[in-house]
This record gives sequence, C-alpha cells and structure tokens, in this order.
Amino acid sequence: MLFVSTAPGCAAEMRTWTDTANHSVEASFSGIEGLNVKLLLKNGTTMKVAFALLIAADQDYVKLQIARPATASPSGTAARTGKAPGAWPTTTELKEPAVATVVKESPETKEYIYRTQHFEFRCDSRLGADVVREFGRMFEGTREVNCALPLGIDPTPEKGQEFFVAKLYTEKQDYLKDGGIVGSAGIYSGGAKAIKVPIVSLGVKLAGKHYTVIPMASNDTLVHEITHQMMNHWLGKIPEWYVEGSAMYVGSAKFHPSGRFTMPKLGVTVKELEHLRPGKHTIWHLDYLMNITPAQWHAGFGTSPDGTVSRNYTSAIALTYYFYHGDDKGDAAHMVAFIKDIGAGKKWQQAQDEHLIRGRSFAQIEKEVVTFLHRGGMTIEWAAGPANSAPTQAK
Repeated sequence: MLFVSTAPGCAAEMRTWTDTANHSVEASFSGIEGLNVKLLLKNGTTMKVAFALLIAADQDYVKLQIARPATASPSGTAARTGKAPGAWPTTTELKEPAVATVVKESPETKEYIYRTQHFEFRCDSRLGADVVREFGRMFEGTREVNCALPLGIDPTPEKGQEFFVAKLYTEKQDYLKDGGIVGSAGIYSGGAKAIKVPIVSLGVKLAGKHYTVIPMASNDTLVHEITHQMMNHWLGKIPEWYVEGSAMYVGSAKFHPSGRFTMPKLGVTVKELEHLRPGKHTIWHLDYLMNITPAQWHAGFGTSPDGTVSRNYTSAIALTYYFYHGDDKGDAAHMVAFIKDIGAGKKWQQAQDEHLIRGRSFAQIEKEVVTFLHRGGMTIEWAAGPANSAPTQAK
C-alpha cells in the first residue's frame, strides 16, 4: 500500500512509478524523507512510498536524482540542513536509504555475502537482505558522518577493494579465534582490510528459524571501529592521539535507527559522551599526548593499574574536541589545514607543529584546553607520562 498525504507543490519531470505489488502512479520525484521517497502528483498532492517497495528501475532513478549536485535538487544535504558547504554538521542523514542486496548464499560452503551501497558483509550464516538493511544503516550512516565532516577525509575502501568489507560471525568464539578481542563489540583489522564483528554486536538475534534485528542501546564502540575503517588510508600518517580521538568523536555521536547521527555536544550528560561528561577528568600532559606512539598507546592494555587505557581515550577525545571546536575561532580551520598538508605528503609532526601548535608552548595550549572544556562543566587535571603519572591540578 502507498501512503498519501496532502501538500501543495508543482510537478517537475513526470514519470511512471511502480511498486513491487505492481501498483503504478504518474508523479515526479520530490525528495527523500527518512526511508520514504516523496512523489509529487499532477494535482499537487505528495505521495510517500517506501524506497524498498519500489521496483529496481525506480530505485535506480531515485539514486540518480540524489547523486545530482545540491544546486540541482532540493533534496541535497545543504538544502536539508540549511548549512553552507564546508560548515561543521550538527546532524547527518543518509542521502539515500540503505539498500541491501544478496550477492551469495551458499549453505554448502557457509558463505553468505550481502552488500549495501558502500559495504560488503561476509557472514558464516544466512541473514537475509532485510536484516542486513537494518544494521547496514549504522555502517552507511557512519560513513556519511565521516564524509560530512569538512576535513577532507574522503573515505574510500582499502586498496584493491571495491567495498568496505565487514566480516560477521554468528558465534562469538569464532570472532575471537579470528583475532577478535575479548569484551570488544568489534575491531578494525588493517591486515585483513575488514571490520570484524560478532553479529550480537549488531543487535542481530535468532528468533525461531530466522534472524531479526533488535535496536542496540549503544553503538559507540562499533561506530568507533567503523570510523577507523573509514580512515584506513590515513592510519600511519596521522598521530596516534588523533587516530583514536577522531574515531572517538564520531563514536560519541548519537546514532538513530534511521541512519541519522547527532554530533556530540560538550556538556551533555549522556552515555555517548562518557569521556567528556561534566566533572573531573585526568588527561596526559600535551608534551606526552601529542607525541604518543602506537607502542606507548597500547602498552597499558591488559594492566592499566592507574587508569592508563581510560586516560588515553579521555585525553584523545578531549584534545580532538578542542581542535575541532575550541581552538582559535572554533571553526576547525587549523585542523582542516593540518589534514590537508598530511594528505599532500607532509609528515604529521611538521604539520602538527605548523597548524596545531603554531608557536605556542604546550603549557599555553593546556591552559586554553582547560578554559574551553570548563564550558562543558569539566575540571581538568594533567598527568605526566606513565613513568610519572601523578596528576597535578590544572588552574
């Protein structure tokens, strides 16, 4: 059934639209609203039809309309948000509904492959396109966030791959055997060029003989790992604090089941911002943090008697948030220049010195960080590197 609502308007390019039940209507494309396509009839009424219910030819037509420049279509991102191109987003939405297709389902070899627009999901059991579409919104939405941030990250699949790959495991023990980490919701493996995820982390549950998706209360850890995959071409080129801080920033955004994300906001006391909640936080002095190596970052995992691991992440998101929203004019202009220079081949140490430090002492930047984070109700204590981690109260 097609749902019809009344709204004024004028028709543009009229064409015949058909749904999977073979119902047809003459209308023009009027945009996307959530998971629905809006169609404008000749009499000025607006009809909404679920994208998934349109025949393949009509779905392809919708994708073509969405792909046109924003100036040619009122449904473009700039028109939806009212923000100029390059502005920092407060929310992001999928430009088109997540559409899942079946590539392979082989019970004999236990190979089940599904795709959404930008991701390929390889599983050891049959999930079905409907289930993949449901959790696929989180993957596609995370990609959209990373595309929308005006940093020039430009997420592209790993070398030699047409899609971002996610390996899914029906049994948690199979995930662990293939390199998964105990207690983790998923990992990004650069060596495997894939996200590795137990399906329980996607809210996928077996209901009778079929799988279904139950919305998860928190997806921040998985979104964090997907962001690492989005930045695969930057890993090894950017400093470790920013490798983790950039992923934590997106992981701190609030995910909505439609694929929409709401960007993190300082001072909001919600779980998605647990590392930036109002209250007291201890973070590393910047002379250590801004030069921390991957080996130093991972050294505390598994032991962490002094909260080293938690402090790593709190420090990384705090500094990233400052450079995105608190440094200088708060427009991330220096971070954009930092990323641009690294993309052009400059070493991150030089780019960091030129664009982020800019002749300031670490003590001066720390003072600015304290002042900025105080607006969100945070009190900051600074700690020296792990060899001498006794905190000192920041004034």
